[in-house]
Amino acid sequence: MKIVMIRFYKIKRPLKGRRFEDEFEMYTEANTIIDDLNKEEAFNWISRLPKIWQNVIDNDGAYVI
Repeated sequence: MKIVMIRFYKIKRPLKGRRFEDEFEMYTEANTIIDDLNKEEAFNWISRLPKIWQNVIDNDGAYVI
């Protein structure tokens, strides 16, 4: 959960205090931020999920970070 919260913060932080003309502009800007995060590999934590899941299986269902 902590990883997800940090990621949302990194998306929300650049949008703080900004005013948008419409939803499309807001979504476009948010998508730009997400794309930038992906390029920096800061948002690619999803690729680590198989290893995390395997650790859970190896530890008999205990989620260990």
